[in-house]
Amino acid sequence: MERVYPVGEGVAGGILVTAGNVVLLLFYIAFMVPQSDMKWMNWVTVAGLGACAIGCLIYREEYTRLDLDENFPPQNPLNKDS
Repeated sequence: MERVYPVGEGVAGGILVTAGNVVLLLFYIAFMVPQSDMKWMNWVTVAGLGACAIGCLIYREEYTRLDLDENFPPQNPLNKDS
């Protein structure tokens, strides 16, 4: 969730859950098609896992929120003398 910092966690998480549910829905619909070959589902699953693994390997994390917090001057409302 650090990557999508200006966007709320609920929005980003909701999009991920919705995308996963759409993929599962397509798989469930494929089972309802009569006389269809289901061997393609194995290859789609393997290809999806491979794509995710490659994405994890090339992903570069950026700590935008942490950088913003560290570069922001601290404010101390209790000590008004300084």
